Amino acid sequence: MRNGLLTTAAAITAAVVLGVTAPTATAVDQARTTAATASDASEASMHGGSLTVYEDSNFGGRKKSFTRSDSNLADNLWSDGRTNMNDSASSMKNTTSDDWKLTSDAGFHGDVYFAQPHSTDKKFSDNALGNDELSAVRRL
Repeated sequence: MRNGLLTTAAAITAAVVLGVTAPTATAVDQARTTAATASDASEASMHGGSLTVYEDSNFGGRKKSFTRSDSNLADNLWSDGRTNMNDSASSMKNTTSDDWKLTSDAGFHGDVYFAQPHSTDKKFSDNALGNDELSAVRRL
């Protein structure tokens, strides 16, 4: 413990002498966010695949792929990068080895549909979720 305190004191002294400032709380938070994002990306690539939802039935129209959970699709855009995709999906392909919970309301609430690993659904209107109702996706 004593060596750790000396090392910390020496580092602070060196920083002051050299004119180096300590990282701000914002910089530390940004570093943590970057690390968490990298961890999520690493986990997604480790598991492989994605859940891709399509605007139209039979996998038509614009699409959006997910490799991790998203509790509110209101801030997501279709592949055109201009159109909000919340409450407008009609079909999906799950190319992951994981189950996904798709819900009609943000926060993983409302009507629920479970997409099994390596499955497809060409028409949401044929199940409990319904057409143009998707608002959240959770990787299980």
